[in-house]
Amino acid sequence: MSKETGGPAFPRVERTYIGDGNFDEYHYEGMTLRDYFAIKALQGELSSEHPEVGIFCDSDGKTRYEKGADAAYKWADAMLKERNK
Repeated sequence: MSKETGGPAFPRVERTYIGDGNFDEYHYEGMTLRDYFAIKALQGELSSEHPEVGIFCDSDGKTRYEKGADAAYKWADAMLKERNK
């Protein structure tokens, strides 16, 4: 498991019967735990009473969408750091 991404959040294996007692297996890693944490952080921010995310650009040229995504991953990185202690 990667400490940087936390490993897969929702891995799964699908098996398909191909006959004569044989199966094909497909492994799906899904999103990383880091992605999942970032999604949840952004979801919380967007549902708050005064979300900081919007459509306007600030003086540095970044939209609030970009800043919101950056902040969400900073939250995710902090959660992974704490989790890995």
